[in-house]
Amino acid sequence: MKDIAKRLDISQNTVSLALRNIPTIKKETREEILRMADELGYVYNESGAQTGFAPAGGKVQTQQNICIFTDSSYFSTFYFYTELKTFLESRLNSLGYGLIVESMFNPRMTREQLGTFCQINSIKGVIILGDMAFEQIHLVFDLDIPVVTSGFYFCDRFTDCVMEDNLSAIHNAVYRLYERGYRKIGFLGNVSLGVGQRERYMGFQAALDALGLERRPEWVLTDCAADTETLFHDQKRYLQAHPALPEVFLCGCDQIAICVMEAAQDLGLRIPDDIGLVGFDNIDLTLNVQPRLTTLDPGNAAQADLIVSTLTDRIGGGKAPLRRQIVEVTWIEGGSIRPAQEK
Repeated sequence: MKDIAKRLDISQNTVSLALRNIPTIKKETREEILRMADELGYVYNESGAQTGFAPAGGKVQTQQNICIFTDSSYFSTFYFYTELKTFLESRLNSLGYGLIVESMFNPRMTREQLGTFCQINSIKGVIILGDMAFEQIHLVFDLDIPVVTSGFYFCDRFTDCVMEDNLSAIHNAVYRLYERGYRKIGFLGNVSLGVGQRERYMGFQAALDALGLERRPEWVLTDCAADTETLFHDQKRYLQAHPALPEVFLCGCDQIAICVMEAAQDLGLRIPDDIGLVGFDNIDLTLNVQPRLTTLDPGNAAQADLIVSTLTDRIGGGKAPLRRQIVEVTWIEGGSIRPAQEK
C-alpha cells in the first residue's frame, strides 16, 4: 500500500479504504488506485463482517431481532462504529437475537410504516448508533420498544445511553503530555461530526486552561475533512503553511492522526522528534503506521456489553431509571510521542 500511496501522492489510509471498496473514496480516485495496484501486482485479501440490512417482503420473521438505526455514512467513514457493530452482533447472537442494521432510515416514514417494519422484522429493541437529529428519529420513541443511544445523547430528551468518557480521556491525555514535558499542544478534529468530537475538544480546552497553557488559534482545527483523501492534502497544506507548529497534536480520531502523520512524513518531518501525535479510537490501522500511533481506546467491547445488557433488561421488563452510562477510555502507548522519562 505504501508504494501505491507514494506513486499517487495520497495517504496509505486512502489506499486501504479504496481497496476495501469503502464508498467515501471518490470513484476516480478508487479507479486510479485499482489501476496502480494492478500495475504493481498488488493483491488485496479482503475480510471482515459486512453491514446487514433489513430483509424485504412482508413475512414476519420468527427470529427475534435488535435493530440498529444509524446514518448511512457511519460504517463507511468511521472504523469505530464498524468495530462496535461487530461486538454488538456477537453479544446479541450469543443471547439468541439477530441484528438488523437499517442505515437508510427515512425521516418521512410514518408511525404506522415504522410499526409495520418493526413487526415484520420482529424488532424487540432499538440501538441508535451515532449522532442523529431527534426530528429524524423521533418516531422510534413513539413505539413501545426499548431504545438505547450509543456514542451520543439527545440534549433535549433523556434516554438510556452508553458512550465513552471523552471529556476525562482528553483532559487526562493533556496532563500526560504535560508530564512528559510538552507545553505547546494543538488539537485537530471536527466538532460538527457529533457529541463525541465536541466533548473531546471541550476536554482539550479545559485541560489547557487548568494547566495555564497557551491557546494559539493556529494550533487548533475543528473542521477537519471527513474523507481521508481531502484530509491528507488539507493537512499537508496546513503543515507547509505553519512552520511554527506545536510540539504535539491531540487528534479527535485516529484517522485524522494517521493522515497528519503521513502528510508530515511526506514533508520530511520526523515523528515524534519534530511533532508528536495522539489519536482516539484505537482502530486497527494504528498498527500499520510507523511509528505506531499513541491513541486512546474507547472500550468498544465494554460499550457493547453495557448496550446489550441495558437493552435486554428493558426488553425483559426492567424498570430501572433511564441512565447515561460512561465507559472508561484507556491510554494506548505507541511511538508517536516522546517516551516517559525514567525516574
